[in-house]
Amino acid sequence: MDQPQAAGRRIVGLALVLLGGVAFLAGAAAHALAGWPSFATTLTARGIDRETYAGLAVGWNFGTSAMATYGLLVLGAWNGLRRGGDGPAQLITAIGASYFLFGAAALGYRFPQLHFAAFMLQGTLLVAGAWLARPDSTA
Repeated sequence: MDQPQAAGRRIVGLALVLLGGVAFLAGAAAHALAGWPSFATTLTARGIDRETYAGLAVGWNFGTSAMATYGLLVLGAWNGLRRGGDGPAQLITAIGASYFLFGAAALGYRFPQLHFAAFMLQGTLLVAGAWLARPDSTA
């Protein structure tokens, strides 16, 4: 691959990773600010006992913090990848793969709740972006 093609490939890859990292942070905010209130209302309307409600709240908040942490890790790794490092691509790929696999499993279990496809899309953005942005990639 010639230099202009390689540079263009890296720019596209870096843009995908950046978009994925920002999407993770936006998803965490939506999960906390819109998702939990809606879910909590549903739990209350169904008369879920306090202990179960509290356990679900803890899990939900952990999920929100994990999403935000993934977003911050991706953005930090994006910076290293942008500077020419290859190691960050592995971290970004692992995070993207875990998001994709979670989305696929959740979609299979909770079909047709298609919002889980968003996890698969975000994971795909990261894996593709990391692959394209790697300095030594021969894509």
